[in-house]
Amino acid sequence: MSLPNWLRAWDDPPATGHIRQHPGHFQVIEQFDFQPTGNGEFLLLDVIKTGLTTADVAARLSSHTGLHPSKISYSGLKDKWAVCRQWFSLHLPGQPDPDLSTLDSEHLQIQSATRHQRKLRRGSHQGNQFQIVISALAAEPDLIQERLQLIQQQGVPNYFGEQRFGRQGANIESARCAFQSGRLPRSRHVRGMVLSSARAWLFNQSLSMRVAARTWNQPLDGECMILDGCQSWFASGVDDSDLAPRLERADIHPSLALWGRGDPDSQGESLAVDLMARDEPELCDGLELAGLKQQRRATRLMARDLTWTLGDGSLTLNFSLRRGEYATSVLRELVALRPVAEGTD
Repeated sequence: MSLPNWLRAWDDPPATGHIRQHPGHFQVIEQFDFQPTGNGEFLLLDVIKTGLTTADVAARLSSHTGLHPSKISYSGLKDKWAVCRQWFSLHLPGQPDPDLSTLDSEHLQIQSATRHQRKLRRGSHQGNQFQIVISALAAEPDLIQERLQLIQQQGVPNYFGEQRFGRQGANIESARCAFQSGRLPRSRHVRGMVLSSARAWLFNQSLSMRVAARTWNQPLDGECMILDGCQSWFASGVDDSDLAPRLERADIHPSLALWGRGDPDSQGESLAVDLMARDEPELCDGLELAGLKQQRRATRLMARDLTWTLGDGSLTLNFSLRRGEYATSVLRELVALRPVAEGTD
C-alpha cells in the first residue's frame, strides 16, 4: 500500500535532491546522558557500522562470542544505508572480556569496550546527532535559506517516519490483519512493530488534521502541553498567559494522543481532535484489547543545534533530535527527496 501524503507545515519543499548517495552522506551518532562505570556484569561496545542493520550487528556479536541473542542488547535501531555510531551491551557475569579484534571490517568497527553495571534497554538513549548530505541539489539559494531559518525557528510537525510503517506500509497492513483475526503475532518483536505501527498511523492522521488547521504548533482549548525533553505534561486553559513565550522558547509543545486504553487526558477542542482517531475503530479497539494505555506525543519537533552548509549542488545539515523523533520529518519540509538507495532497520 502507499502511505498517505501527510500534510506539510510549510507548503511544497523549495528544493529537490538525493540522500544516501553514499553511506557517509547519512551519519548518525547515538547520544546518552551517562558514562560507563568501568565495572559490572555488562560489556558496553561503542560501534561504528556501515551497510548493516542493528540486528545484523547483534547477530555477528552473538555468533562471534557464542552468547545467546537474549544476552545482547541495544537502545535503538539505526539505519542500514548509513554510517551509524551506536552502543551494544553484552551480558558477561563472571566472564572475561571476549577478544573482538577479528570482528573489525569495512562494515563494522569497535571503537571501545567498557564494563558497566546495567544493560542497555530499548529507548534508553537521549537522542541522535545527524549529519546529512543532500546531493544533486536543485534549489534557489535564497529560498532554501529561508526555509531552513523557518525550520530552525519554528520546528516541523512531529510525524512518525515512514520506516515505522514498514516497506510499502507492510506493518500497518499486518496490524489491520492481526486486529481483524484477533490474533497478534507471537514474536514479541513483531508484535511490538505491529502495535507501534497502528499507534503511529492514528497519530499521523490526527497530526495531519492539525497541520491543515494550522494548530500543530499552537495550543487548543483543553490542550495537554508536553514539557520539552520528557513525557510530563500539564493541562492548559485559554487564559494561560505564559504559554506563548514558553512555546516560542520551545520549552513546551502541544500534544496528541497515542492511542490505548482509557480516555485521552485532553479536554474541549483538543479532546475533540483526539477522539477523531475513533474514525478507525478497528485500530483503536485493537490497541485497547492489546493492553496499551493512553499516552501523549508532542505535535512539534525542533531540530536542535541546526546548522547547514550550502555548497555547489549539495547541502550538508547538522542537527540533533530526541529519541522517537525522525530526521525524515525535518527533510520532508525542506527537500523533495529522490532516494538512490534503500535499507533501514
